[in-house]
Amino acid sequence: MRAATTNEKRLFTRDLFSVEEKFPSFGTYFKIYDALTSPQYSTVQIYPSALTSHDDIRRLALELRVNPQSTREEFKNKIFNPPSTDLETIIEQERGINVAVQLMLMIDCSDKDRHYEGYEVGGFRPVSWDSSERFADFVRKVFPARIHDQNKVQTALKEKNALKCWKLRKRAHIKFLPTDNLAEHLLYDPRDNTVRLFRQTAFLKAHLRLSANQPIELGITESLKM
Repeated sequence: MRAATTNEKRLFTRDLFSVEEKFPSFGTYFKIYDALTSPQYSTVQIYPSALTSHDDIRRLALELRVNPQSTREEFKNKIFNPPSTDLETIIEQERGINVAVQLMLMIDCSDKDRHYEGYEVGGFRPVSWDSSERFADFVRKVFPARIHDQNKVQTALKEKNALKCWKLRKRAHIKFLPTDNLAEHLLYDPRDNTVRLFRQTAFLKAHLRLSANQPIELGITESLKM
């Protein structure tokens, strides 16, 4: 697949994030976009055609946003209809879904498959989107709701201005690593004393704008449709 044109990238920010005017700030995001849509995802012809154009990628992401209650298998059968029996084609179709999810939410829905069984970092275990699992349930699995001690929350809010990266680096010798996987944000690895920081700030700001007028109790399913 050829590299995306500036206009195709503008359309992507318009349709997925409603921030076409903020396109210049998405330089870091489109580095990931270009990497994910490089030839390794498109050299094999998919039947029926998918990921042969940047419009196809955008279509996959938008369709997924409209149908967050679909299982992975249901989504694949709807998008790639009729289903293929060719192994290489099936692999490419699965990769196409992974790309759409990552560009839509900046999470890797095949993360578990990339690590050995039992892999864990600081209490974090990567997960993948299973074939019989609804997309909304997969997102809940990635970002589980946690009930926090309100006293600790209030204390943290009061002291947040005292927590500086340079202090952690100088006093605790913590190293900071950039990540493009939102599920890894603030992940601390005690083995090498590192903290991962999600670096896609334009992506985060875009979602904050989209949700600015939404109630705080809005559920996962409704949030994914925005």
